[in-house]
Amino acid sequence: MNSILNSIFTALDLNPKNGLAVEDSLSDMTTYQRLFFKQVQEKVGVDAVYFLRDSDGIAKIPLIYFSAMDKYDPNEVATLHRLAWNLGEAPLLFIVTPDELKIFNNYKTPRKKDGTLDPKAGLIETIKLADDLESQRQQLVHYNRIQLESGDFWRTSMTRFDSKARVDATLMNNLKIIRSTLIKQIKRRLDKEQQRSVNIVAIVHGLLSRSILIKYLEERKDSNKNSVFPTGFYAQFLKNAECYTDILMSKHATYNLFNCLEEKFNGDMLPLVDDEFDIVCEDDLRTLRLFLIGDTELTRWQIALWPLYSFDVIPIQLISSIYELFFHLSDNGDDKGTYYTPLHLVDMLMDEVYPWEGTFSPTTFLDPSCGSGIFLVEAYRRLVCRWMRNNNRTYIS
Repeated sequence: MNSILNSIFTALDLNPKNGLAVEDSLSDMTTYQRLFFKQVQEKVGVDAVYFLRDSDGIAKIPLIYFSAMDKYDPNEVATLHRLAWNLGEAPLLFIVTPDELKIFNNYKTPRKKDGTLDPKAGLIETIKLADDLESQRQQLVHYNRIQLESGDFWRTSMTRFDSKARVDATLMNNLKIIRSTLIKQIKRRLDKEQQRSVNIVAIVHGLLSRSILIKYLEERKDSNKNSVFPTGFYAQFLKNAECYTDILMSKHATYNLFNCLEEKFNGDMLPLVDDEFDIVCEDDLRTLRLFLIGDTELTRWQIALWPLYSFDVIPIQLISSIYELFFHLSDNGDDKGTYYTPLHLVDMLMDEVYPWEGTFSPTTFLDPSCGSGIFLVEAYRRLVCRWMRNNNRTYIS
């Protein structure tokens, strides 16, 4: 498969000198390029990444993931696309089989068909591999490096790549839906005097914020495939419980878990809101549980996307943005005119202030307009990366 993959690179005019990252070129990569490549290699399972370079020739923006398969496997193909979509970076995924090249749109939401992932979700086209280089080059001319770097490809494909279907946009939209649903559900149970005396919005925000963080910690694995929560952790709160959605079947188990985590983390990420335990009922937790496992059939929710998310792949910066989203929503769920900070804006500013390259030294960062802390999260990642590079340690984001 390496020879077939290399022939694709040649036909596209891609090599390590103009932005291609492959295992054999690790020593020639920038710190960011190497970090990103190892991350996507481990978490998604790709063999190469092509980066767009800036005006100084430095690889900066991931554009294409490449993955080679010894034979076509629809389940593996569908899983690759789902993970690439969850990572939310490169818009294109090239899957190379012995006789075909399948090109996928990573801005296209994955979908399930008959209970399994659909291998055609996000598929742009399938190209038969040619025997000679010139024929292969002609077949791939639309995706040639010059077309990508000049912007011609993106201008002709503008309607195909819908940013509203990206993982960040869909995740935020899903959270707005469950947020609005829970607020209305709680309000229907309370009389007007109770509604005035209780901060329902804060209660729902707390419930959702804790759920996101718990799911993130539950699915995020270290190099030994262990999460923050050891085997049997949930069973101490509810017999036979194996995951967070099991815990949500019991109100007492849920809030015992919340109290445990609040004490363990000893910060302001998981605090309970005043009167929350008295206001939230098992019906609310059941609604949240159905949403998280994707079992709801409410037509106004359009599609149950939650099971398609992989929090071990979704960038940590996006998790930070969720808290900013809640801050900018009014009580009725409308945007207040401001939005969460896009990840590319964070990267652009941090590249100027504290680039990935450089030696480590103790550094203080001040963000006077800190909202979700997304800039500080990115600064910390870069600080840790510099320290580990200086100390010859391996760093995986």
